[in-house]
Amino acid sequence: MSEMTKDLANSIFKYVDGKLIWKVNVKRAKIGQLAGTKDKRYSYVKYNNIKYLTHRIVFLMHNGYLPIMVDHINGNTFDNRIENLREATPTQNAMNRPVINKNKLGSANVHWVNKSNKYRVRLSVDGKRKCFGYYDTIELASMVAEQARQKYYGNFAYKGDLNE
Repeated sequence: MSEMTKDLANSIFKYVDGKLIWKVNVKRAKIGQLAGTKDKRYSYVKYNNIKYLTHRIVFLMHNGYLPIMVDHINGNTFDNRIENLREATPTQNAMNRPVINKNKLGSANVHWVNKSNKYRVRLSVDGKRKCFGYYDTIELASMVAEQARQKYYGNFAYKGDLNE
C-alpha cells in the first residue's frame, strides 16, 4: 500500500474551496474534473486502487502531515474546506459529534428519565459518564448541557442540535 504524501497529493489534486480537482487523468476521470465520491458519512477519492478520505487529503495538502484524526469543526463531514478542518484526538473528535437521530428530544446530552419524571443531563468526561442533574424542563436541561459541554469540551464542544 503506497503512502499518500503532501507532494503526491499536490501533484494529483488541486484544492478549490473544500473540493479536490484532478490534475492528472485517472481511470474514470479527466484533468479538471471534480475528484471524489460520497458515501453515507464522508467523501473520498480513489487513487491507484486505494481509497482516501477527502478531508484527510485536504489536511495533508495544507499541513504536510496526517494526524490521528481530522475533525470537521462545524460537524458537517462533507464540508472539507481547510478552515473547517483541525487536528483532533479520538476523544476530541467524539466531543464534536452531533446529536444522533434516535435522540427524540433533539438536545445533546439530555435524556428523559421515567423514574424521576425529569430530564437528566449526562456526558462523558475523561472516559466516564458524569451526571449534571435532573431538571423539570427541557430548556433548562439543554442550557445546563450546553454549559457542561463548553466547560469540559472547550473548542470541541458540539454547538448544534437536531432542530438546526
